[in-house]
Amino acid sequence: MNSFGSPLYIINKSEFDPMNFYMSANSKNKWFINFSLFVLLLSVTRGLVPIITKNGSLAEPTYSFSYFLGLLLASYGFYKAFFSKMKIIRKEIRYLLILNFILTIYWLLPLLIFIPSFNLLVDLAYKCWFPFAVYAFLTVPEKKLIPIFQIITLVVAGFVLYDFISLNTNLIPNGYDLTVARYELLRPEIFRGISKNTLSSGIVLRPNGILGSGKLPHDSGNVLALFSVYWLAMSFRKDVYNYTVPLLAVFSLITVLLSQSTSNIVACIFGLLIVLFFYKRNIFSFKNILKILFFLFPLCIWIYNKIENVIGLLWVWTNRLSLATGDWEGMTYLGDSSFGSNLFSFLFGYGHSLGISEVGYFSEQGFIKIIFEYGIFNAIVFFLLLLMPLIFFLFNKNHLKKFEVFPYVIAIFVGFLSLWHYGSVLRTTNIFIFFAFYGQFMRKYTFSNIEKNTNKKPLFSVQ
Repeated sequence: MNSFGSPLYIINKSEFDPMNFYMSANSKNKWFINFSLFVLLLSVTRGLVPIITKNGSLAEPTYSFSYFLGLLLASYGFYKAFFSKMKIIRKEIRYLLILNFILTIYWLLPLLIFIPSFNLLVDLAYKCWFPFAVYAFLTVPEKKLIPIFQIITLVVAGFVLYDFISLNTNLIPNGYDLTVARYELLRPEIFRGISKNTLSSGIVLRPNGILGSGKLPHDSGNVLALFSVYWLAMSFRKDVYNYTVPLLAVFSLITVLLSQSTSNIVACIFGLLIVLFFYKRNIFSFKNILKILFFLFPLCIWIYNKIENVIGLLWVWTNRLSLATGDWEGMTYLGDSSFGSNLFSFLFGYGHSLGISEVGYFSEQGFIKIIFEYGIFNAIVFFLLLLMPLIFFLFNKNHLKKFEVFPYVIAIFVGFLSLWHYGSVLRTTNIFIFFAFYGQFMRKYTFSNIEKNTNKKPLFSVQ
């Protein structure tokens, strides 16, 4: 039995050679670790290319290039899952990846017969190909991954903050026009304007940031929600002594509020409460009290004294929760399809792609869209795949290991939870962040088991 309370996936010499794997992953394939980090960074910051060059015609080629690199990265995991004899991941994850791929391809066949389209193959990657990237991120040491996470946080949060100030204050001359021009560079073919919240005191515009597609801020809000809970959880980990971590947590939280993406904010707040409950014994330690005194308290005082009139804007998103002002009709409308059509799509899918059911088209809930497009059985496999780290975590009896992997688990959980509205976590800009968290969790879990059962030093440092 392993520390997760389930039968250990036996690793023996004929199936797994730790020394050969160590040499392969650390000496010959250092370039692959760097490639994985590059794909992760580019997938999020790709919008910098048209912004820096001020050339909107470079946007689509850059996005396509990022997508192609993502396919290439995931192909490594596809090979490992289907053909490699070297077992480096829990067999449950491997089986779910393979089953999800097979079921999705089986689902695709009727579409290729009735409505053949290249776009079907493009969209398919998010469901059954990109998840294989977990194998790639499994090889990346945490000490190399964290700086990339820091850069991503600063870029995404920085653009949301800058856009919010530009759109809603006079601090930046001609800020509105500059922001619109930047959005037109990012999405010249689909930019539809800027979404807004209407209050009794006026109109507050919603910043798309560097990720926003069309006119919605949900992609940026989703990234910031994930990193808000991640950085807060990391700030309580005993082996993390970098005082920039709590600052990143605060910066992420403030900017996710400014994004006004209500669904992501609610998921984030729920995750933050879980973090505080999980680390309740650590919160009031001397070290964390110092963090509050030196960072959070002065920051709150500065915000209150310098921009007191802006504080209320942090809570503009609650306007969308109101029964009177929120778009509850749009969120709950499921179309007018017949019961038979809806039942068929629920069981077998094709609701939107073949126009069988309107539920998948009109619904704004990512969970419902996935179920009515792929069918309940296919969807359950996919949901299980996304949630397996949480399942492993809940059955873990090793409390020290729980503290080490919790920041990754809570980020994965918030990402999954965010599917209750749209599906930003499954977009190209967000999905590799999710599977980077996923891969890092599996790295710590898998390699700790290898170390335990081979009596050798760890294959990788987890710091």
